[in-house]
Amino acid sequence: MARPSGLDPERLSIANQFRDRRDTIYDLTCGPLWLSLRIGPTADTEPSGYRASASDGHRGRLEAAPITAVGSTRLAVLEAVGAEWEGSHEARGLPRVDWADVRRALEDVRAFR
Repeated sequence: MARPSGLDPERLSIANQFRDRRDTIYDLTCGPLWLSLRIGPTADTEPSGYRASASDGHRGRLEAAPITAVGSTRLAVLEAVGAEWEGSHEARGLPRVDWADVRRALEDVRAFR
């Protein structure tokens, strides 16, 4: 069975959103794809910075090393992790992701406020 080539913007949605001790975790789905995105402060001593990690949860890939990035704001870190994903998804066997659609989904739940 072939993997989907990307996310369908008509079906992208947040399936799950929760907080752990420091981070907010967003599980986004589109058809069979499951994208897990974790955003939180860089460290207790550096409250002005953020870090993010993104993992493909399709077929149990959450065990694979996530793509990570840092940024000065929650939006900047989303853009950074999206750029890192785009630059390495083919080599890592990850699906294409429309990060503009991910951003819109996170804006809908006020993730950047």
